[in-house]
Amino acid sequence: MDSKNTALMITQSAVDQLISPSSSSPGATITPSSSRMGSVVVISVEGALVPKDGMGLMSYEAISGAVMGAVADPTVSGIVMDFDSPGGTVAGAFDCADNIMMAARQKPVIAYVSDYATSAAYLLASQCTKIVANQTATVGSIGVISVHTDLSAMFEGAGINHSILTAGNRKADGSPLAPLGDEARTDINQLLESSRDMFIESVARGRAAAGFDQSMIAKIARASEASTMSAQDGKTMFFVDQIGTLSVALARAGGGDIPATAGAGKPASDISPVASAKMFAAHSRGERVNYKKTDVTHDSGPVASARKFAEARRNSKKF
Repeated sequence: MDSKNTALMITQSAVDQLISPSSSSPGATITPSSSRMGSVVVISVEGALVPKDGMGLMSYEAISGAVMGAVADPTVSGIVMDFDSPGGTVAGAFDCADNIMMAARQKPVIAYVSDYATSAAYLLASQCTKIVANQTATVGSIGVISVHTDLSAMFEGAGINHSILTAGNRKADGSPLAPLGDEARTDINQLLESSRDMFIESVARGRAAAGFDQSMIAKIARASEASTMSAQDGKTMFFVDQIGTLSVALARAGGGDIPATAGAGKPASDISPVASAKMFAAHSRGERVNYKKTDVTHDSGPVASARKFAEARRNSKKF
């Protein structure tokens, strides 16, 4: 699979689809590479992410260890997390995000999106002090996916039959040897929505720590419907603070001068929760919503919808 063009935040049941025959040998560990730029540590987060070491891919466990190690080092003034990852498993992601949030309370932790920070990788980036993205970077995909593969027809065509014996009527839910039943499908969808809710809440919490309205970010994240987006769209929707190079991220982490050409995002204007809910609901239905300085009409695609809502929130103080 081409992980460079696939944004995934998958449940543990689908992790095997990320581990191809070309992956590292079983038991291998890919640790985040780190380098020093003066008093700033740069930690690279690359590829698909898995819960623990020894799974042949970069792990949340190793990322947490690298970040907390830099926090504990008195010679380190700040941290840059250099992201080029399409995401990873749900398992382990939220604990790692919490560790990054705790680190950001002690030292500047700047996310630099050199290429991809989507899905679980964006979850991690959202907990950083600020997010700087390369002008060609991709962010977003705030959602969850799980895949069920039904191999029963293939085996039947080959004349191979399987007898599934269980103790407990639901024990075989999700088995690739049988079609996915309605009850199992409903339960899995509920689990995915629950994980998505956690994802949105965590992103909103992280961006609130960066100075944005938490409720607004949650609404925009949900309206994006797990779409990926360009760095510029991400900045418009408050998912990115600046478009810039690694030098901008290093300057932010080290407290140095930030290039004047790198524009920072600003918190949206305050607006009452009731008014916010009303205009968001109306906009979601495709109705025209009148704002003080701009109009928003329904546009095709969740990114366009969420972006317009974000723009309206930025430019408006009244419903």
